Amino acid sequence: IFPPHLNLCLHFNRVVSKGIPVFDYFLPEAILYEDMALAYNEALAIKSELPTGILNAPNIEVKKLNLRLRTTLLSAFYFLEAYMNGIAFDFHYFNKSSLTAEQEDLLLEWDSSKNKRSFVSLERKIIDYPKLILGSKHPPLTVTNCPSLGILLGNAKFYRDSIVHQSPKIAD
Repeated sequence: IFPPHLNLCLHFNRVVSKGIPVFDYFLPEAILYEDMALAYNEALAIKSELPTGILNAPNIEVKKLNLRLRTTLLSAFYFLEAYMNGIAFDFHYFNKSSLTAEQEDLLLEWDSSKNKRSFVSLERKIIDYPKLILGSKHPPLTVTNCPSLGILLGNAKFYRDSIVHQSPKIAD
């Protein structure tokens, strides 16, 4: 009933009443989705209270708004990656016996030839995981048939990368 990638929390110092103990559990992608939604809702609340024309002013409320917007953007990417990782793990868990070594490596972000971790880009996860899971030659969603994916892997990724991998650059 629960997905294999569910995180189960055991509290050994917790006092529980007689009967069946209650365990806490959470899905990483659900928590990250809630982070994204909360940050976005807080950004909207801040923006609605700002006077018109102040969005570029060096004002503490504008800085709070920008903080919430950056947090929303980063949380969206964290959520999506956690979601894709959960799908990949669960698919691997239920289909391990029918997967090739290359497919296992892709789903688990592993390089079995070097016996070490091999990160898979978010773009590759979005394209290759659905193809593998659906047994399709072509991904069901691409930047050409899904405008939202085009935004996500276009401008949104540009802004995300500029926050996460910030480094000084000179425009060519």
